[in-house]
Amino acid sequence: MNSGSSFPVLNLHPEPADRILDIAGLLSVLVLWSYVLMQYRSLPSTIPIHFNFHNEPDNYGSKMTLFILPVIASIIYFSFGFLIRKPHKLNHAVKITAENAERQYKLSTRLLRYMRFAIPFSFILLCFEIFRLVHGENDDRLDFAFPVTMVLIIGAIPVYVYYARKNQ
Repeated sequence: MNSGSSFPVLNLHPEPADRILDIAGLLSVLVLWSYVLMQYRSLPSTIPIHFNFHNEPDNYGSKMTLFILPVIASIIYFSFGFLIRKPHKLNHAVKITAENAERQYKLSTRLLRYMRFAIPFSFILLCFEIFRLVHGENDDRLDFAFPVTMVLIIGAIPVYVYYARKNQ
């Protein structure tokens, strides 16, 4: 991995896919805040706050802890937005040269934009799961939050590394 002390500084212009990811990320943060705020009053004072690998609650806490998710999503959205503007400061999967800097910067900023969408979206799925359980809607056909989250977030990393190495 490369650390960004002497990388070329480039002024990247977002492509249409980047704009779509930016909008999707912002919308997912806003939907998460709205969803939590709309559901909050209907929740009991104690809710599931952690799930095991079988998607069963294994820890409970105050419903106030639910606000951790939109706060974290907001922090991620805005801090990743800052990093997107400074790709030369990031660590990269390959050695950055003057020849590959633009390609690599676009890939790394695209990954950050994707994560700005995927993480809050995963939090929405988690909230959906919590609200479903709290309201007694225990339908096993809807136990998709954990696997979808793993694919959305963890799956993006090897895809990024593959394209970074392919486009050295």
